[in-house]
Amino acid sequence: MDFGTIPTTAAKTNNATKTSSDDDRRLVIEQRKQLGKGGFCWDAGFILGEHVIAHEEEWNISTAACCPNNNTSSTPTRVVELGAGTGLTGLMIAKSVTTNCSVEITDLPQLQDLMRDNIDRNFGKCNDDETANNKDNSNNAKKEANKGGTTTTITSRILQWGHTEDYGTTPYDVIIGADIVTSLYDPVSLAHTLHDLSGPHTKIYISGKARLDKPHEEFDGEMERLFDRVVKIREPSSRLKSPNVFVIVAEGKKKAL
Repeated sequence: MDFGTIPTTAAKTNNATKTSSDDDRRLVIEQRKQLGKGGFCWDAGFILGEHVIAHEEEWNISTAACCPNNNTSSTPTRVVELGAGTGLTGLMIAKSVTTNCSVEITDLPQLQDLMRDNIDRNFGKCNDDETANNKDNSNNAKKEANKGGTTTTITSRILQWGHTEDYGTTPYDVIIGADIVTSLYDPVSLAHTLHDLSGPHTKIYISGKARLDKPHEEFDGEMERLFDRVVKIREPSSRLKSPNVFVIVAEGKKKAL
C-alpha cells in the first residue's frame, strides 16, 4: 500500500531546520493477510501516525517546546511502537522526523519478517555484514538512515507485553500503539507494560476505536491509576477522518503501582 509522501513538521534544532526530499519521505507498506489482523494496515494506525507527527513539539526532545532545558540536538529521541504489525505508524514517524531519532517497531515473533521487510523496502536493505552486526538472538533488525546531517535509527524486534526480558533499555521518550486495546489481549497487562516502559517525562499515544467499549473501559481505568494525566482526543490531527477513531494521550508516570 502506497501512502505517498509522509508530512513533516521540520522540527527546529538549535542549529538549523533540516528537511528531506519527498522521495525520502515516501512510504510503501506491504500487507500479508495470512498473518491475520497484524498483517494489515488500519485507519487507526495512519491516523495515529499523522497525529503524533502533527504534535512533534510535545515529544521530540530536540525541540525547545518539548524540552526547553535541552542544550543539544545530538541526543536521539527514543520512540517505541507496541503491536506494530506492519510497522505503519512507527515508520511514518521515522520518515517524518528531521532530528536525531531512534524508532523501534515491536510485535510478536510471527510479525518480525513483515516488519523487517517493510524497513528494507523504505530505508534500504542492510548488506550482509550490517545485518549480521545488527541482529541478535531476539531476531532484531536495525537500519540507520542519514537525513541532512541527522540520523534516524529504525529497529524491528520482539516485545511481548508482560515479558520484562523483552523491554530493553528503558525508559523511552515516546510510546505509541495503534488499535492495540482489543478483546484479544489483556488491557490491564498492556497498561502495566506502558508503565514499565515509561519514565517521568514519557509521552504515550494510543489510538483506538469506539467499538471496543469493554476493553477500553478496563484500559482507561488502569491508565488513570498508573499515570497523572490521561486525555482522550476524539478528533485527532489527521487528514483521514474517521468518527470512531480516537487517540489517548498519557504522561506523568506514577512511582508506585
